[in-house]
Amino acid sequence: MPQKTEEAPKFLLLEAIMDLIDEKIDQEKLREKLKDSREGLEQIKNDFETDYNDLDEKVKEGVEKEVQVVYKLFGDWENAFQAVEEFFKTGQKFDLIRAGEMVKRCSEVLNVAFDDYRNKALLVMGPTNIPNLNLLIQSCNEADAGDPLDKLKVVIAREYYIAEGAIRELEFERKHVKFMEQELLIKAYRELQEGVSKIGFFTKDGDKKLLKQGIEGCKIAYPKIKELIPIVNYTRMIQKPTSSPEANLLLNMAYALSKGIIQEEDFVETLQQAEESFNELKLKIESLSRQETDSVLVKEELQRSLEGLDLYGNAISDYYRFLENREGLFLDQAEWELKEAVEILAKSNKTFQEIGEREGKTPCIRCGRYNQPDRKTCEQCGAILPKAAASGTASTFDVQVGETAISMDMDTPIPENLEILFTAVNQVADDQISIDEFAATVDEFQNLMRINKAAGFAPLPQVNLSKLPPEEKKVAEDLISDLKEAKSLFEEGFRDFEEGIDYFNEYMEVGDKNLLVKGVQVIWEGNKKFHKVDQKTEGMEKLRK
Repeated sequence: MPQKTEEAPKFLLLEAIMDLIDEKIDQEKLREKLKDSREGLEQIKNDFETDYNDLDEKVKEGVEKEVQVVYKLFGDWENAFQAVEEFFKTGQKFDLIRAGEMVKRCSEVLNVAFDDYRNKALLVMGPTNIPNLNLLIQSCNEADAGDPLDKLKVVIAREYYIAEGAIRELEFERKHVKFMEQELLIKAYRELQEGVSKIGFFTKDGDKKLLKQGIEGCKIAYPKIKELIPIVNYTRMIQKPTSSPEANLLLNMAYALSKGIIQEEDFVETLQQAEESFNELKLKIESLSRQETDSVLVKEELQRSLEGLDLYGNAISDYYRFLENREGLFLDQAEWELKEAVEILAKSNKTFQEIGEREGKTPCIRCGRYNQPDRKTCEQCGAILPKAAASGTASTFDVQVGETAISMDMDTPIPENLEILFTAVNQVADDQISIDEFAATVDEFQNLMRINKAAGFAPLPQVNLSKLPPEEKKVAEDLISDLKEAKSLFEEGFRDFEEGIDYFNEYMEVGDKNLLVKGVQVIWEGNKKFHKVDQKTEGMEKLRK
């Protein structure tokens, strides 16, 4: 089977290019390395052709596609050599950098092509659908028939150390991130090592019983490894570098494609799936942005989400451009755009989740803990919670300030503390209580609101939507669309309450009863906003299950 170009002693052209860029060598030294590399490639090509010619006709037919790829890459290597020659003509460093990129990619991709050719040949040879197992079986059969053991020793040593390297990589990885398939794959590799070791003992003492036991163990271990590797790779790819598993998969698949680790069709499939998900998300957010809202905060958040969508769409477009011309700049640009998009959209989603956790609960005026609305005391510190009228109870409360009557006979509940405050407004307007008594009521209400405001704007735990059962997921997604507006209403309601208190305080200084009217009107508007928050967050219990 052909050797990898990176292992050929004379294939040091890339190193020479980097040294010349750093001015460590002169052009004449690079010319020598170019000559050596051309000779090295010619030798690799001859070895490949010899190996191919030794194959059975059936195997040759099976590897026809892989052979064509290899010959195309030999041509790409010649193009890379010519790019170095172009630098000798122009003397431009840019031409040398471009040539270096071509050399690097040719070496990486040709190595992958050799592996594909080798694996396909072994697959066609049989007897299983696992190339390495086929090679091991063939080597064992040859040894069992009395052939020299040198080939078998090389094969089992290679398989043992490949398994050892994989185990070490998995053990290091699980220090940072753990998932079940890691342990299963480690166990399978150890089973393979055990089987290979028995074959190794056979090569020392000739016990064919060990040979049989070893090959049977390998036949059990290899299929497990073959099944687990793609699962582990997928799980690994969705972990980092962003908070979005789908974006992580696309980023890591793009990197693997650039290194020649995967085929283009595998990346295209991932890209198309990401594009479909993006289009669905785009329709939802654009639909939300077209809905009427008076909240400036909602509009700003939706605008940020649209900016994130633009970046996401640009990233997908740049990935397609990379597929067209293989320019690394498009790949780098797409990576940056996708990471920025995920960060923007994740922040928006976090805001929605925080609102979903906060709204519909009663804040404690002592510690700021949000409690279920049916609790009378705080579940964290035990303090008595503010009381509110039952949801859905219509208010028929009236405020009379001189000749001005403010009727609130709408379907909006009035909290008990607010009713006390409005009663005090009636009483001070009719001289039934003193200014000092009114001030005491206002101070108590103002202190309550000040504490609640600080608690109300505190960050809260996120809602885990992934735990929702499928039949409730759609309900949860619809609720999320109202959460941003709910947050805005929640904050605006507090500001209305504070503005109303300011009117009351000003009344106590100047005695103008019109200020009482304004204060009541503003506070009532704030209370209506709180009621809208309750309406918008009905059913949020589902999000906390």
